[in-house]
Amino acid sequence: MKFRLLTFRDGKFGVNFGGYHAEAGLGGLLTGNAAHGGLSASAGTPFGQRAGAGLGGSVDGNAAGLLYAGAEANPQTGAGVILGGDTGKGGYAGSQAFAGGRTVASTKNTLSLVLTTIKRIR
Repeated sequence: MKFRLLTFRDGKFGVNFGGYHAEAGLGGLLTGNAAHGGLSASAGTPFGQRAGAGLGGSVDGNAAGLLYAGAEANPQTGAGVILGGDTGKGGYAGSQAFAGGRTVASTKNTLSLVLTTIKRIR
């Protein structure tokens, strides 16, 4: 496989030099195709370490969005988090970390969490 120094694909600009690579872009905001995602950035090394983060959303009747981030030191060690939802149905939060054959994960329905917090503030 031939690597290019500079790339532009699916609304993202990328750089690859000696296996070290980075990518950032507007995704579907630039191309008009929601399948290309939203704002994002990622980077990696030829040794397997990598990280990425991004956000996306829409306002077609309901406001909806998604935030995510993840990192991996190697295929056996990493972590990630996601937060998403819309104004009509509530939301979701999840996280996961893995290392040494063990995985720890957590999920939450953010609508019930937000409503509980609002009740406590009042």
